[in-house]
Amino acid sequence: MDSFARGRTAILKKQPSHMEAAHFGDLGHSSVNYQPQETRSRMSKTVDQVLRDNVALPHFMHCMDQRGADHLVRFWLEAESFRSASWSRVRAQNLNSVKHSSLAEPVSISPDGPELHQNTLNDLALHNSRGNPSPLSSRRDSSNAEADPKANPSPAETPGRQAPSRTGTPSKGPSNSTLRDLSDTLMKSIEKDAVTIFTKYISPDAVRPIPITEQIRNDIVAKICGEDGMVDPNCFVIAQSVVFSILEQQHFTEFLRSHHFCKYQIEVLTSGSVFLADILFCESALFYFSE
Repeated sequence: MDSFARGRTAILKKQPSHMEAAHFGDLGHSSVNYQPQETRSRMSKTVDQVLRDNVALPHFMHCMDQRGADHLVRFWLEAESFRSASWSRVRAQNLNSVKHSSLAEPVSISPDGPELHQNTLNDLALHNSRGNPSPLSSRRDSSNAEADPKANPSPAETPGRQAPSRTGTPSKGPSNSTLRDLSDTLMKSIEKDAVTIFTKYISPDAVRPIPITEQIRNDIVAKICGEDGMVDPNCFVIAQSVVFSILEQQHFTEFLRSHHFCKYQIEVLTSGSVFLADILFCESALFYFSE
């Protein structure tokens, strides 16, 4: 009887993955495959989530456009794209430089060369098989003869095999000047993008500048026009934090109350892929779901 009960328990615990799509419909992530980390609803958003959501962002942009603050959102997005792209390009350039510098290192080889070393082993085996004295002793005698300048003729008089180079042949790769030119081109490209964003949103002459202090503006200029000629990819991070605070404190609450956010929620509900977390972690949706 106990074995029968254990068997029924095991059957009940088995996940009916083959039944899920047919019986749970749009709630594809039901309690069968529910994960504890799924604690966010797409219908309850924060500012950071909206700025990184391709579905919610257009609705937020329309709302900010009506409130005359769309340039704040555009600046944050362009600055974030610049920061991410610049770091990626700098890392790729550094890896490329390290790769070519390592490939250009000379490879050390044996002074006598691998062929000469193999020939020595073959001669040793041949002499031992014939009962002749070891060629190593012959080489030792020859080395003693080399020490005597009278017994050792000049290299010009004795034709023979020349010792190969000790340093070997380095791998072919771009020269230091080529790598330097590539680095300069990369920095100029990053600087051009940074100047474009600065002129568009931060310069006092901009049509719609973002509200930052003069100290922050000077700090951005110093990071773009560095003494070492390098542009800091994080030059706009402080300005981004200021804009983020403005969006969160002055505009986001109105967006959540607007018809733009309602349109976004309707778009999620009618997308055909509503998850249980979208309902459970949204207060307004959970109320109607409970009723």
